[in-house]
Amino acid sequence: MLGLVGDGHVPRALAGDAALVLGTCWWAEESTRARRRSEDVDVGAREAVLHLLMSRHIAPARQIAAALTPPLPDPVRVHVAECSSGERDELVRQCVRIAGQCAWIVRCPVYVRHVIVVAAEDVDLSGIDGGVIGTSDVVALLDTSAGYEQAIHALAVARGRSDRRARFDSDLDLAALIGPAGGPWATAVLAPLLSYVPVRGSGPDAEELTTTVRSWLSFSTAATRHLKIHRNTLAGRLRLVGELLGRDLGTLEQRAVVDLALRIRLASASGDSAASGSVDDLLRAPAVRNWALSTLRPLRESANGAVLEAALRAWLGNGARMRATADELEISVPGMRKRLCRMEQLLNRSLLQAPSARHDLWFALRVADVEAAPEPVRC
Repeated sequence: MLGLVGDGHVPRALAGDAALVLGTCWWAEESTRARRRSEDVDVGAREAVLHLLMSRHIAPARQIAAALTPPLPDPVRVHVAECSSGERDELVRQCVRIAGQCAWIVRCPVYVRHVIVVAAEDVDLSGIDGGVIGTSDVVALLDTSAGYEQAIHALAVARGRSDRRARFDSDLDLAALIGPAGGPWATAVLAPLLSYVPVRGSGPDAEELTTTVRSWLSFSTAATRHLKIHRNTLAGRLRLVGELLGRDLGTLEQRAVVDLALRIRLASASGDSAASGSVDDLLRAPAVRNWALSTLRPLRESANGAVLEAALRAWLGNGARMRATADELEISVPGMRKRLCRMEQLLNRSLLQAPSARHDLWFALRVADVEAAPEPVRC
């Protein structure tokens, strides 16, 4: 406590010293607040660039990235690094140290333990201490969203490996396998959505609705965090999309068809032909048949393969709902989760964490079933 001198007033010299200390503290607090505001703006800008990349708006993404540095490379590999709870800041620092000038590093807006790194194709993140890393194939910057999905699948595999690293096997992607041949079909399926014009100017347009349904198919209800929208807004847009497409998006079968159409359209540059064909035509192709059988082979040839395939069928039949599947199989939820983890390692695909391979696996089983006993596939 400061003592009083003479008539009870603090000496001028002491008051001056106190004012200096208080001023320094105030300046330090203001500097801290300013730094935090700057960091928040940087995080928001990086999320915005990632969102633009995922939506294939490359030109504005490049402009913002060039202003913030580093510029976006092309082509890229997408890495998803996963850390323990509360360690993401340290993971970001390591990513910056290893790849800072050759990569765009973003804290994932959906998963709080993930860091997304959009990097030049020769960047190697193996020097990161700790954490789990999934890496995509080399993709064009325009296909960053596909690279991200690949990295998520690789991440699921990496969790089961001793080195905690994995790279995506590009032979597993059904949409890439079908390619331009499916473009006319995808355009026909999506035509009512792609041509939609809102009645009111304030309503979501075709682009917003397409972005919304793509995000929802990838992240389920977490799409609200990805898109920064309210859950009621998400529900309203999905109802409208379902009405436009004439599909019940509450069923996994119809979600799988819409998801495949969206992914094929992104991968195809020739989707405007008048001859659209059907999904049956696409699934009958020998290459798709071979893909389905090779996709399921590691599962079927594994120990307890029949048990695992039955669990997979039950999971997909219950709309990928864990509790309903466990009840049907008369096992515990942790037991069902354990089976899905085993399947992830065998299939080299993510099942438990979105983006999930559930839609491709639904098609793989349908193709395999048609091969065994022909049955029309409804589209």
